[in-house]
Amino acid sequence: MKITTRGIFLCAAWLLLVLAGGCATPKKAGEPIVEKNLSRVVKLADGTTCVEPSGLGETRQAAGAVQLRELLDSDAKADEVIAKAGALKLKPEEAEAVYFDACRAYSNAEIDKEAFEKDRAA
Repeated sequence: MKITTRGIFLCAAWLLLVLAGGCATPKKAGEPIVEKNLSRVVKLADGTTCVEPSGLGETRQAAGAVQLRELLDSDAKADEVIAKAGALKLKPEEAEAVYFDACRAYSNAEIDKEAFEKDRAA
């Protein structure tokens, strides 16, 4: 096998393309470890700030949170909802999960201010 100038040139050109292609491909940005622990924050126009509680996905599925959500979604008046909500014996995390969901829904204009105030009062 003869090594010619043309063969060396072709190998060098191929190597240059491979190296340039590897450098030109987009790299995934590494996520800082700190970001995994940050909570999401929702700021409302009236100055209210809602912070996403940890374990929101599991907590919103808890029995107390589901009962509170059903109570808030019912046609009951605010005073009646507050009285019934007190009887539910909720864990603080369950109430926080329902409140954060209401806060997010209000910030996304999914519910009106009256419904949000009813949820906030309960």
